[in-house]
Amino acid sequence: MTRNFRELADKRLLKRGNKILDDLFSKSVHSIRRLSEDEASAKGYYRFLQNDRVREEDLIRNMSYNCIEACQGKYVICIQDTTEINLYSHKGRIKKDHFIGTTTSKKDL
Repeated sequence: MTRNFRELADKRLLKRGNKILDDLFSKSVHSIRRLSEDEASAKGYYRFLQNDRVREEDLIRNMSYNCIEACQGKYVICIQDTTEINLYSHKGRIKKDHFIGTTTSKKDL
């Protein structure tokens, strides 16, 4: 199935948006740091998301179109998880300048 943006302000934004969308689904990751191959692509992703001409409504509308297209003519089961995680008891446990341990982030970013 092809997922893509159709309606954005200009062709460059459309191209960048589709690149982000392709990477999100092909790499199955949820953070820009893990999604991007290098610092330049991470910067491009952040610039896209912070661009005044890319509105939240545009992203939602395009993703809705993709969902409708993917579900057309199929039975769809929707499962909702209402689990809430309360981490309030951990408030203040990690201080600003404390070492939190090894992470899986890329060192060059």
